[in-house]
Amino acid sequence: MDALLPLLPHRPPVRFVKTVLASNEQFSMTLVQFDTTPSLAMVVEAAAQSSVFIKIPTKSNIGMLVVMKNIKYHEPLLKETYQIKTELLHYLDQYFMFKFTLFDENKKNVTGEFNIVGQ
Repeated sequence: MDALLPLLPHRPPVRFVKTVLASNEQFSMTLVQFDTTPSLAMVVEAAAQSSVFIKIPTKSNIGMLVVMKNIKYHEPLLKETYQIKTELLHYLDQYFMFKFTLFDENKKNVTGEFNIVGQ
């Protein structure tokens, strides 16, 4: 699955996805790593980066994060490595709605939703 990483246009230090664990037309599961304990903005950006690996035929790999909503902390963020499951909710042309769960050892740490407009 790491052969998919070149699809991600980001570069360090803002490239948070390290490994693609699974992906299909509905979701992606990635391993993400931060240089420090992540902020909420870093978590949402990592989830947005993970959405690149969902196999949507009309989706561009380049887009802009335009909406974040229903972001909830469930457990403190004490580590630098997590997994993120990003799921496609809906899309219309180049407007995409996703939800995500960031977790560590099966504990939900952060959940939320975001929207991306593709180029």
